[in-house]
Amino acid sequence: MIRSRVGVTRMPLNDCQIFGLALHDIITSYQIGVRETLGNSDAVLINLVECLSENVKLKDIDVDRLGFEDLTAIIAGHLHKLGIADVSITETGPQAYLFNVNDCIWAEHTHGRKKETDVTCPLALIALSLYQTSTGNKVFVADSHYTEKGSTTKIRPVKDITNLVKP
Repeated sequence: MIRSRVGVTRMPLNDCQIFGLALHDIITSYQIGVRETLGNSDAVLINLVECLSENVKLKDIDVDRLGFEDLTAIIAGHLHKLGIADVSITETGPQAYLFNVNDCIWAEHTHGRKKETDVTCPLALIALSLYQTSTGNKVFVADSHYTEKGSTTKIRPVKDITNLVKP
């Protein structure tokens, strides 16, 4: 155990976890920087989600054949096995889900620097790309709600959002 400057006891991280934490912080910092400069980071994130969607090919998984729920279950198993986080989805409506992250290995190192509702969780970006890949629907990139040990992020297609703002 390592004692931090604020007295919180933290588990030591191995090299792979530190690399993951660095990537986590890079994605989060980039979102914050773009939002502070341009006022909105959605276009950048949609581009990132589209790139992930086009390039997401997981070894031994037929991404094109499986649905979003099945893909999320597979990813959840991998994340749990690696000790990164426990993730799940809750269906909240037709084509709408809540992506839940619990016991995230990086939460204690990063969530204290975030507002309660802030930029999209990097793990949720993976879920968003899986949603877009499996449904063929452009996904709305929502902010995440952060807790001490995880986050929740709404997942739904852009068309649901644009239908809400019809003239």
